[in-house]
Amino acid sequence: MASVDLEIEAYVHRAQQALEVARGNFEELYWADALSKCYYAMFYAASALVRTKGIRPSKHSAVIAAVGEHFAKPGLIDQRLHRLLIDMFDERQIADYEVLLSITEERARTGLEAATQFVVAATDYLEQSGFLSEATVD
Repeated sequence: MASVDLEIEAYVHRAQQALEVARGNFEELYWADALSKCYYAMFYAASALVRTKGIRPSKHSAVIAAVGEHFAKPGLIDQRLHRLLIDMFDERQIADYEVLLSITEERARTGLEAATQFVVAATDYLEQSGFLSEATVD
């Protein structure tokens, strides 16, 4: 069994917080902000995953690549989840930087569903692998 790592727990906590903020933004009809926060929820959860392998990437793209190489490719997580992470990175770019493009409710809802799936799956993996204390898991 792995040992609990405070940095991994902190990333999971940030992922859960970001997901809650995304839900709040969605409910307040701030769909672009919700979509952006969905990506960050996934990014923090992905960062927790790659930390279990001793990897500390400095770029978002490196975190995404590490999830693919070390988790999706060997089947530790569903490859579909890696694809959701890649797609959400692109969605976040649009939500944050394409001011003339309107983010729809449906697009934000899809992002929220993807982020929830990813964070839950990553947290489950980390819990089952012994990287989280029981207090971390909501």
